[in-house]
Amino acid sequence: MQLPFLKRAATFEHGIHPVYHKETGSLPIRRFPFAPRLYVPLAQHIGKPAIAAVRVGQEVQRGEVIATPDGLFSLPIHAPATGIVEAISPIPSDSGEMEMAITLRTYTADGQEVKVRNPHDLNGLTGKELALVMQKIGVAGKGGAVFPTHAKLIPPNGTVIDTLIVNGAECEPFLTCDHRITDDVVNLFHYLTGHADQPNFNAILVAPMTMRPRLLDMIHREMQNKRAGKPARIIAKMNQLEDPDMIEALCEASNAGVSIDLIIRGFCCLRPGVPGHTENIRIRSIIGRFLEHSRIFYFANGAQDAADGEYYIGSADWMFRNLSKRIEVVTPIFAAGPKQRLWEILDICLRDQREAWALEPDGKYEQLRPASGSIGPEANGTHQTLMNLALARAKA
Repeated sequence: MQLPFLKRAATFEHGIHPVYHKETGSLPIRRFPFAPRLYVPLAQHIGKPAIAAVRVGQEVQRGEVIATPDGLFSLPIHAPATGIVEAISPIPSDSGEMEMAITLRTYTADGQEVKVRNPHDLNGLTGKELALVMQKIGVAGKGGAVFPTHAKLIPPNGTVIDTLIVNGAECEPFLTCDHRITDDVVNLFHYLTGHADQPNFNAILVAPMTMRPRLLDMIHREMQNKRAGKPARIIAKMNQLEDPDMIEALCEASNAGVSIDLIIRGFCCLRPGVPGHTENIRIRSIIGRFLEHSRIFYFANGAQDAADGEYYIGSADWMFRNLSKRIEVVTPIFAAGPKQRLWEILDICLRDQREAWALEPDGKYEQLRPASGSIGPEANGTHQTLMNLALARAKA
């Protein structure tokens, strides 16, 4: 089935174009002209900066190599526009530090087509040849702090890479202009790139530094609210639950009377409904047409209305590897509209009687069955309900 909103999205040629609260949706998409000068840093990834391969006064074509790699963990840089090399000198970076860059005076009247191309046929290449091609064209993943991709294709001796999947839309984009979040993201990248000695985050939760303690604090806060007679509830949707500290905290919260619903698609190391331990915890897995992959975390924080609770989204499961061994980010959601959408998703998942499997105290899963005459998510399941909502909103 071709969903209308996916068909419309396919017509967008460049960039991400959010549809919500957008007042320019009826306007045609057009390219902005190049700025008169472009500054191209020689350090654009984790690894050694590239070496300038052009000279001042030289004309370059868009797509032409203007800097060559310096060692294994380095990548070439291609000219982003056609123009003249005006300078090769240090410039201030966004952190305030000076870094070498190529200054390109662009031909503003020139078209934006790529004029220098070096196509490669990847079929039949050996692993080493493929890694060399990846380095030559300058592929760097956005995950892992912009790590050069070719370095990942050189495994230890005795290890063989069987399949390479190049996915240009792997990451789920979360867009915001809220300075509470954007300031933290800037601080995070300064820390990852060595421009800051100490991480400083006020809103976002970052593993392995602040995520685990912040999550534990929020679980304990729900316990305190319950003891004080305030509304207390936790709903967490994720792929896996394995971290011992998080499991112990959830058990403590259950014993304090906090209502806890966990929507965990994959393996779960916590048994719900065990008297004296987890009797206030309910766990379900949604298995259907699509692979459940989103992480949503809700804490009532004393609010009677779900819309007034705290919501978080991000990349991390509650696993030791995610909370202690990786750079992961979870961000709070402040705006009312996205909060309502997240609650809608959680509510649908918790009402599902078609695609939901309930984890029992003995560790076995039991598939739920909709009652006769059921309608909505109870009868249709999570995925069909979400598709119906998407179709209805696309037609509105």
